[in-house]
This record gives sequence, C-alpha cells and structure tokens, in this order.
Amino acid sequence: MAYKSYKPELLMCQILQPDKFSDLTFTCRGRSYRVHKSMVFPQSPVIEAACSGLLQIANDDVVEMSGFDIETVETMIEYLYTSNYTVSLLQETSDASENNGGTKPAKSPIIQALIPHLKMFNIANHYQIDELKQKTRDKIQRTVTKESYYTMSFETARFTYKMTNDSEIRQSIARHIVASCSAFNYDHTWSELTKDALVIDVLRELTTGLIQAHADLSDWSL
Repeated sequence: MAYKSYKPELLMCQILQPDKFSDLTFTCRGRSYRVHKSMVFPQSPVIEAACSGLLQIANDDVVEMSGFDIETVETMIEYLYTSNYTVSLLQETSDASENNGGTKPAKSPIIQALIPHLKMFNIANHYQIDELKQKTRDKIQRTVTKESYYTMSFETARFTYKMTNDSEIRQSIARHIVASCSAFNYDHTWSELTKDALVIDVLRELTTGLIQAHADLSDWSL
C-alpha cells in the first residue's frame, strides 16, 4: 500500500528517524535509511534476494547503496512508499554539479530535464523495480517529445545513450532523431554521426520506416 498522504520531505524525515517497527536498512555514503521489508520486497526481487542471502549485496538486513548518490536513493525510497517520485532534489543536485566551479559549459535544458529520470531508471533497473522502470521510461519519453524537431540535438541523444543501454529508451530517442531529420541540414546532421550505437539505431529506424512505407504503398496499389 502506498502512503500517498505523505509529502516527500515529511516521508524522508520519518525514514531518517529511528523506528522500532522498521526491519531493513539502506545505507548510502554515510547515511542510513530505516525502511520496511513489507514495502520493499514486493517491489524489488533483487533486494529481497539479497536479504535472503542469495546475493552478496546485503549483510544483516543492511543494503549498501553507495554506488548511487544520496538524492537518487532518497527519491527511490519516496517511490517505494508513494508509487511516485519528485525530481526537485535530483534536479538541484544536477544543476549544482553542472555549475561547480564554472569550468564546464552548462548542459542544454533538455539534458538537465532528462538527468533525474535517467538516474531513477538506472537505480530501478539495478534493483529490478519494474513499475518504477516503466514510470521513468514514460517520463523520459514525454521529456524527449517536448523538444522541438528543430532543436533535437545529437548531444541530447548521445548523452541519453551514455546514461542507459535500455532498448526502449534508446529506440524512443532514435525515432525522435529520425523524425527530426527533415528539420536538419543534412550535411551537418550526417557529419556529426560516427560509428556508434546511436547510428545503428537511427539507421534501423530509417530502414523500418522505409519498409513500412513500401508495404503501405503495395497495399494501396492492390
């Protein structure tokens, strides 16, 4: 059961406090989060297996999550208890890392909007939280399609490919690139392409579209 009445900040205050009824602990970079197996296990078979001794990622009902940043772990916990997540804290963290020292150029707005959802997809994929994975896919798809065909860039596409190897997310990016091609200067567009996974997916989408168009014409001629 999701505790939908909780506000994210109030939920995290509860999680960080000692709780005699909690029976599972997540740790991340010096912080501990007391949670409940009844909420976590049905959503994450990986964490359940770890606490059952089948995987070596937990010890005495303590799951170490330092492979992810604190904000990502806290946002995952928010989802486990509410069936939703907010990106404000993740977005602030991403913005701060981009502006640290001012030595790197700021990423485009579309990339900044994608980062929180890609982080959530990666942690959901790691712990096999399937409903969270699908939710993040949907959010990524909506974020990508908000970008105009005239502004869709290979920077956005390559950044997404670097962050995840999920086929559904990559295909949605490739489809958007294909739809964007008519808006680009072709010489400029193809000069940016290199022999990488993005190119393969773009060409696959182009080929699929041509085959479908040919099939439609054949049906029409009959």
